[in-house]
Amino acid sequence: MWLHLLLWGSMVGFTQDPNQEAAAVLQARCWSCHGAEKAKGGLRLDTEEGLTSVLDREAWQESEFAYRIGLPSEDSDVMPPDGSLPAEELAVLQNWMKAGAETIGFFDQVKSAAENRRAEQQRLAELGRLCGGRVDFAAGADESWLAVDFSLNTATPSAEGLAALQTVADRIVEISLAKQQWPEAVWQVLPAMPKLRRVHFQASNAPPPWLQSWLPQSPELEYLNLHSTSVGSELSQLFPKLSRLQRLVLYQTKVSEAELEAWQRSWPDLQISGSLALPAEPFQHGSPRRLLAADASKKRIALIQETAIGHFELLWEHPIEQLHDLQWLADGRVLFQDRWTRILEIDPKDGSLHWSYDAAAQNRRPGDGPIEIHAFQRLADDVTLIAESGAARLLEVDRQGTLLWQIPLQVDRPDPHHDTRLVRKTPTGTYLVCHEADGVVREYDRQGRVLWFYEVPLFNRKPASGWGADAWGNQVFAAIRLPNGHTLLSTGNGHGVLEVNPDKQIVWQLRQDELPEIRLAWVTTLQVLKNGNIVIGNCHGEEAQPQILEIDRQKKIHWRFRDFERFGNSLSNGFILEDTQVLSGHSLR
Repeated sequence: MWLHLLLWGSMVGFTQDPNQEAAAVLQARCWSCHGAEKAKGGLRLDTEEGLTSVLDREAWQESEFAYRIGLPSEDSDVMPPDGSLPAEELAVLQNWMKAGAETIGFFDQVKSAAENRRAEQQRLAELGRLCGGRVDFAAGADESWLAVDFSLNTATPSAEGLAALQTVADRIVEISLAKQQWPEAVWQVLPAMPKLRRVHFQASNAPPPWLQSWLPQSPELEYLNLHSTSVGSELSQLFPKLSRLQRLVLYQTKVSEAELEAWQRSWPDLQISGSLALPAEPFQHGSPRRLLAADASKKRIALIQETAIGHFELLWEHPIEQLHDLQWLADGRVLFQDRWTRILEIDPKDGSLHWSYDAAAQNRRPGDGPIEIHAFQRLADDVTLIAESGAARLLEVDRQGTLLWQIPLQVDRPDPHHDTRLVRKTPTGTYLVCHEADGVVREYDRQGRVLWFYEVPLFNRKPASGWGADAWGNQVFAAIRLPNGHTLLSTGNGHGVLEVNPDKQIVWQLRQDELPEIRLAWVTTLQVLKNGNIVIGNCHGEEAQPQILEIDRQKKIHWRFRDFERFGNSLSNGFILEDTQVLSGHSLR
């Protein structure tokens, strides 16, 4: 929001400080990768020293910084890496460099912005305690917008607490009151939220008369879930008042089949999902499927459950900045990262934190440069395996973070962001490591000796930069050792899956365009289900493509997942929970 206001002021003729404008662009576009929490390639652009290392004030056009921000989006060296800067932002930086690239006031501004964010987070946490829900920045949105979640609450909030939401009501864009059973008087206190876009009321006792008066106060509403509520035919009175509504979920309500059909004819642009009851077998595998998935572009990891084919309800979520690995633990907790150096273990039932590890501060060695974590795995005896990219080593640590064992890795093209992707310990005690930049899977023993390796082939094609379906490379993401001794691996920007035997022969392969109506992009996570089917992550495929799909060995599609509302084009990791009722005695229902 700060960046948009500054640039708007320039366009309409308001006098702005060029240094302040440049600082706004750098903070918004560069400091997430080259700032205090992450210094990709060892470079920080939020310090005087870091800026001057890539920017020559006297010959700015010849500097590396000016060169890279001016590259086209398809170039692999473009900065920022997710695409070229908008023209107005590029002009701000170029004009700033032409004027001498002054940095006076830059870093005071950074400190002030960080302090303001921390203060705002504290205010939101206090508001959450007061109202009885969770109040946080909305995932994937500008920090002006908020999301409120009561779905994990077991106690009825007080009327005074709910009324406190009035102070931020015009900033709330998403609210979940799923499973809440409140007295009608409490519902009446919930303030109007004029900017709401997504509402989750499934399995709640929200009174239909109250809904008739409350929902029209949110004219920007796009998604409304009333699954398992008592709404009926009166709901159609709302449609003319909610002109932006795109999706309505009505399973197990009082709305009749005939009414649903009539509504769909009258409002053909409104996607309505519902019936008098869930079908006897609504799920392709006989029971509702749970999915743990994460997308850094939407700053969200979430546990969701299928309510019908193609429809999911939120069970738990947590904000993240960056993520390339996650694990569902046997006790029902989730092991995941919320940024490149920090790993968390959280119980989604109550949100409690049970363990954390920050590689930026723990087990560092003299001379260590920048590091990133792209893989980890909980082993037996509460030991956690961690792969450090940049330091090129595997660590095993206990619950106190004490280093128990380390294994050096062989890396041909060292880079803190690309040394590794997923790493897994095999049943025989070896370690399968995906080296992204090298395009190689290496299997190590505990002394760091390479016992086996596989170079992912380019299949006689030249590499092509980018992240989508038109890129090409061998940047391997995941590798699984199968019971037959073969290795199943995903080829990243090679858009496919390979199964190779110990002699490195390809015995099975899935290519980019083999599945009907599907074009694979950056193929990421792999999971082999109990039935032998393979679950595949399809990242950066754009909105027309599924983000996750399940196929059998004959390449028949059994299931696909696509949700560009909750997740986006960077859903890198997904995991299906096959035991959906109770896992090791731990239930979320």
